[in-house]
Amino acid sequence: MTRPPLILLPGLDGTGELFTPFIAAAPRAVEVRVLALPHDRSLSYHELAEWLCGQLPQRSVVLLGESFSGPLAVLAAQRSDRVKGLVLSTTFAESPLPRVFARCPRLLWSRPPPAFVLKAMLTGGDARLAAAVRGAIRRAPPATIAGRVAAVLRVDVTSELRALSCPVLYLRARRDRLVRLESASRIQALRPSTELAHIDAPHLLLQANPAAAWSFVAPFLERIAQAPDGPGPHPPASGNGSEPV
Repeated sequence: MTRPPLILLPGLDGTGELFTPFIAAAPRAVEVRVLALPHDRSLSYHELAEWLCGQLPQRSVVLLGESFSGPLAVLAAQRSDRVKGLVLSTTFAESPLPRVFARCPRLLWSRPPPAFVLKAMLTGGDARLAAAVRGAIRRAPPATIAGRVAAVLRVDVTSELRALSCPVLYLRARRDRLVRLESASRIQALRPSTELAHIDAPHLLLQANPAAAWSFVAPFLERIAQAPDGPGPHPPASGNGSEPV
């Protein structure tokens, strides 16, 4: 049976440039597409979801929402029956950020964060990856990035997540210093059938440990492709990555 393509929705930078290591590690049988977010204006999650549904191909797809784009993937899946599965990577259904950020998102994102902040919070000390993140963030106007930070502070897609009928796989990074375990636990509590995979990686899991990510994503896509009448319930993953949970 034909596998649906995997549509990658990027994190805060919105460019999709940071997916290169993940795409390079993809199994040959998997079709992967990147969908960059609009940079010319600041959009709410609901506005982005309307835009995204208009961009989807006229066929079944699986969405992968990384970090910022997790709630966007949930909203699109709730609105479009073409979405047959969701992969949520180091993301959230409600804001993971302290409310203090609500007072100054534009000030904080008037320029890319220093490399040492990115290394500590996102890349697990990987200087090359931190430089790539800074470069990707520079591609978008500061006002657009600040608008996305503000959207994260207000987001709540818990009701849409509960209403989903498609399978969901959540990739959690064990060394994530930005999106804590509570976000993954909250998603699984809202939707108990969610498969939860724990992977040894920092927040940028798909970039830092793409092989481990694919070890969960590829079987998930295979199960969706083999479902006789579209996606249906299936047993949850063991929850183990390359190490014991």
